[in-house]
Amino acid sequence: METKDGFIIRPIKETDNAQMARLIRCVIDEFGVSRTGTVYDDPVTDCISQSVENVNAEYWVIDYGGEIQGGCGFYPTKGLPGKCAEIVKYYLSPAVQG
Repeated sequence: METKDGFIIRPIKETDNAQMARLIRCVIDEFGVSRTGTVYDDPVTDCISQSVENVNAEYWVIDYGGEIQGGCGFYPTKGLPGKCAEIVKYYLSPAVQG
């Protein structure tokens, strides 16, 4: 766990799923990206913590005072060469972007 100026970077917990899903959808709306066929309507968005269990993957969140301000992970997406992973669901709240 990394702490800097009150920000904590830590692995996602099941209790973070709802906050992270809201944040992702907020960012999608902020940038006016299509909701259909994107992370917005991907069922995994609502259960990120479970999606990285029991696979060679991780997802980390940025926690500030109990509020999730962002997250990012890596996942061995099907079709990638062995020992390769995709950066997944990298989103930051408007408060910490930039």
